[in-house]
Amino acid sequence: MTECLSMDFVSAIESNLYQFYEFTARRGELELVSETDFSWVRNKSSAWPNWIFRLNPEQLMREEFLDYLAVRIKKQEIPSYLITLEPEHANEFYVRAEKYGLRQIMRWTGMAIMKDEYLTA
Repeated sequence: MTECLSMDFVSAIESNLYQFYEFTARRGELELVSETDFSWVRNKSSAWPNWIFRLNPEQLMREEFLDYLAVRIKKQEIPSYLITLEPEHANEFYVRAEKYGLRQIMRWTGMAIMKDEYLTA
């Protein structure tokens, strides 16, 4: 019961976070795109919130999908920051992602990030 309840909280927090990105994009008249397996926001005048979110967790473990993301990032068609929950097999995911030039730059363990903790590429 506790595991189910905590997962509901995780899902609610994730949903609220994504809704915040979408709200910010709409209010700021930023580019907001919903694709089949992810959504993204681009802000041409600032680094935030140029992020990809709502990533399909099943696709994250597929090398073809990681390659697809990496190619689109290199072409600057989509932002270079991905926001996602860690997949069930996190170590395997990070090894696969690094093969395509993707790497973890931040791990949030709470709901806040300090400005000096935000790393730029």
